This record gives sequence, structure tokens and C-alpha cells, in this order.
Amino acid sequence: RLMKYITIYVGLFILISLNLINCIPSEDKIKSFVDDDEITTIKTDNETELLEALEVLNENGGTIYIDTPVITMNDGITLRENSDYPGGIIGIRQENGEYPRISFVHSNAALSSGVFIYGSNKFLEYLIIENSLNHGVAVLGNNNIFDHVISRYNYASGFFVSGDYNNFNYCYSYRNSDTGTFAANNDGFKIEGESNNVFNYCFAWDNRNTGFNYVRVHESSDLSYLHSGSWNNGNINVFTGR
Repeated sequence: RLMKYITIYVGLFILISLNLINCIPSEDKIKSFVDDDEITTIKTDNETELLEALEVLNENGGTIYIDTPVITMNDGITLRENSDYPGGIIGIRQENGEYPRISFVHSNAALSSGVFIYGSNKFLEYLIIENSLNHGVAVLGNNNIFDHVISRYNYASGFFVSGDYNNFNYCYSYRNSDTGTFAANNDGFKIEGESNNVFNYCFAWDNRNTGFNYVRVHESSDLSYLHSGSWNNGNINVFTGR
């Protein structure tokens, strides 16, 4: 039985690693959202540069490329409602094979999620979101796309989803836990409301509470899970060092 579990873990690790590392953003896909003159590339770890680019994106749409290993934020970031101008953030794979991290380790705003999306037609791609004092990614908007996004080490859920008709592709959520209180909302994916969302190749593991948690989800909701799964959530030993 031990060898069976080891084989399962190794197989899932290889599947996730290959999908995260080997997939490169498609230029055709990017250009279908925005024009070339609406593209901003950030190559420094200066949070001010990212915040200024977000102001433009929220007003006019566009794409922000992050081409630096990590940006450390002092507060959460927001993609606001402006459905006439689609836009989002895309990470560029670094020399070490990893995608950029947006870290909220310096944030003091316990009520602020790391990335907060209440707009429509927005996208996050090829990014690692970590160390938020609340949810890593909070989605209250509709018709958004999340592609190859990792959310980890946050004090609430990795992904909080209450919007509608959002698509999550190759999104991974692990080790989200408030180690001080072991709060009950430390899920991989927390889903609530009228949630007609699609999860494709999404996995959750080693979270303090559950992998996929459903709160007040309407009976009429049409949630779709394709090739997704969760394991080893709610295991207190993960966070005590035992």
C-alpha cells in the first residue's frame, strides 16, 4: 500500500511539473486580448511600477508582463470592473525554470486578498501568488481566465471564487494555512454562491482545511471539474513538523 501511494504522488508531481514548466504563453492568445501598444513589461522588483501599470490596465485594459523572479508587495492588488477593456497579468518564465512570484509577505492588511478580481474579462497566467494574510486569489467577477496559476502559503484559501463563468486551467493550491489559529477557511479552492465555473487540471493538496470547499453553492449551479483532484488536506502534521 505504501508503494501504491508513493507511485500516485510521484505521478501527480510529474504531471503538475510538466504542465507548469513546459507551457509557454501563446502570443496569438495574448494578441487576441489586446493591441501591442497596450503592453507593459516589468523587469524590476519595484512594487510601484506594478501598481502604476495596474492603474493603466484598470482604466484602458492591456497586458502586464512580469519578467522578474519576485515582486514583494506591501498591499493587495486589484483588477477592477471595466468589461469594455479586457486585460490581465502574465508571468514570463525565468532562467531557473520558475515563473514569477508576487509575494505579499510585507502586507499588513489582514482583510485584503493578494489578488482581488471583481472585474470581467480579466486574466492571470503563469504566476505564483503567495504569503497573503487573506485569500491568495479572490474572484468576485465573471468571465475571467486563470491559466497556470499557483496559490500557496496564504492565511486563508488559495483561491476564493464567488464569481460566475470563470475558467481555471492548470491551477494549483497548496499549503494554505493560518498557522496561528488554524482557521477553518484554509482551503485550496473555496467556492460559494451561484458558481458556474470550470476547473480543468486543477489540484489542491496539503491545505489546512479542505481541497475543494463549497459554501452556500446554489442547487442551480453548474460546476465542472475536468481531470482535477485533491489529497492530504486537513492533515495537522503538515504544519507541526511531525
